[in-house]
Amino acid sequence: MDRCTPQQRHLRALLALGWFNSDLDTVRGRWCAYGLTSYTLLPSPTDGELRIWTNWAEGAVRWLVPGGDEWPFRIPGLRLEATDGRIWRLRHLPTQAVLTVVEGSGRGRRRPAQWVDPQWIRPTTAALTDVEADQLGAVPAMTSAASELLAALPVRMALRDPRGEWAIGGWWGDPLDRPQQRSVTQALRRLDGAGDRWELAWTGYPFPDDLAIALSHPTVGLSDTHRQRTRTGWDIHHNGAVLTLRSLE
Repeated sequence: MDRCTPQQRHLRALLALGWFNSDLDTVRGRWCAYGLTSYTLLPSPTDGELRIWTNWAEGAVRWLVPGGDEWPFRIPGLRLEATDGRIWRLRHLPTQAVLTVVEGSGRGRRRPAQWVDPQWIRPTTAALTDVEADQLGAVPAMTSAASELLAALPVRMALRDPRGEWAIGGWWGDPLDRPQQRSVTQALRRLDGAGDRWELAWTGYPFPDDLAIALSHPTVGLSDTHRQRTRTGWDIHHNGAVLTLRSLE
């Protein structure tokens, strides 16, 4: 699940920074990429590609790829390389890493990439803009181990324990329908840090205990990782890097 090229790992870490920051007063929050998690997402990672199955591919892509000058948000440097309306192949210009979004229903409206309005979804022919370069330059430096921790977040969005003890639920609900409830109105997420110390704090789902287990599980967790209970949540340790998980509820 986590084995991939350095370029692919870098892109996944950027996805985490975009998806798990919703505060518009922060730099990554202003990417406005967090809305993607309102879709049904099923990540399928490989060494050289992250493939995401979803219920509406074009809608998901609009939360990933920046648009024209009037809409320069989303994941900086991500571009549309090709689509047939159901399968959307995206490429990250700075790293050349590939992200593919697939409509699971098979009912995507088939059309060539040149028919997609570049005002809303930039193609690979659109060079990296100065705004995007500044956005990428503002990303704090992180160690390799920290990058692996952040990259482990997007690929585990749909994990669910077959025994029904924990589930991530795509960051929008609890598929196990447990009696405990968390806020789903105006959910706040904040992922920030530098070097080998990072913190992820949020309201809503998933339950912090569930995410801690998913990241450190002996079978589906990130290798060489363990969790430690803290007064406010969990510390996830991985090869010298620490990701603190904290509930804002």
